[in-house]
Amino acid sequence: MVVWRGMGILALLVAVLINVSLNEAANAWLGVPEGVKHYRDVHPWVWWLGMGLSAVACWCLGRWLEAREIKNAKIVTEQATGQTLHLISPHDLFWIPVKWWSVVWLLVGLVMTFR
Repeated sequence: MVVWRGMGILALLVAVLINVSLNEAANAWLGVPEGVKHYRDVHPWVWWLGMGLSAVACWCLGRWLEAREIKNAKIVTEQATGQTLHLISPHDLFWIPVKWWSVVWLLVGLVMTFR
């Protein structure tokens, strides 16, 4: 089960799209060695590059989503205390904001590269 709020699902979709595209490009451009299914099975740097690109994309996407939410925030003033609240909607996947998925993708890239 995948749990997300707002546009949080994009953190996963971006990573999948980038890694599948990069894998297919590596297979097509660099060729698949004999006895393996994918180029990245023999050359794990493809994992590191794909997850690194995913991390950069998630960081930029997360920052953009946060800026957009702050710009479009509803402002509510509590009459009893006079405190002003900015109501924004979060964008997260498994309760982790989209921009912090960049750290997760880097760690996954390290694990897949050096396994």
